[in-house]
Amino acid sequence: RQIKLEPHKLIAYMTASYELLNNWDAASQFMQNQMRLAVIGAEDYDFLRGTGVNQAQGILGAPGQVAYNRAGANAIAFADVVGMLGRAKYGGSLVWIASQTTIPQLCNIRDTGNNNLWMMSAASAAPASLAGFPLIYADRLPALGTKGDLCLCDFSYYLIKDGSGRPSCRG
Repeated sequence: RQIKLEPHKLIAYMTASYELLNNWDAASQFMQNQMRLAVIGAEDYDFLRGTGVNQAQGILGAPGQVAYNRAGANAIAFADVVGMLGRAKYGGSLVWIASQTTIPQLCNIRDTGNNNLWMMSAASAAPASLAGFPLIYADRLPALGTKGDLCLCDFSYYLIKDGSGRPSCRG
């Protein structure tokens, strides 16, 4: 009773040429895929940065968030990662979400002994974990140096209601 999940319509359209429509067998899969990616992108943005007004309440503006002030501006240090871990609520499934603009900082982060946490090479991908928890890069988060560029989240506390909200009828 304390939680109200209210779905809102998401409307999209795509312009198609007459030639494309005449070649529908080949174009339909492409157009379906583009619309699916647009819906995924809109939901990602809402779930991360939404205001709660005609969209989801995103994690960056959620009343349950715990803010952490970094040691230095426009930088991510080992102490910041440890500090964020120290403020996390354990017991769920923690995951890091980071703006793509943080990659240079995270790949060169040093511990208290001035050792790189990751050994980078041209053949390896950017690290996929941070302090033992999964790390997901998201292009829909604010840029490095902005609140929300690096988040430690537990999405098991986040409720999502997809669908129209009406009961489905089957005949």
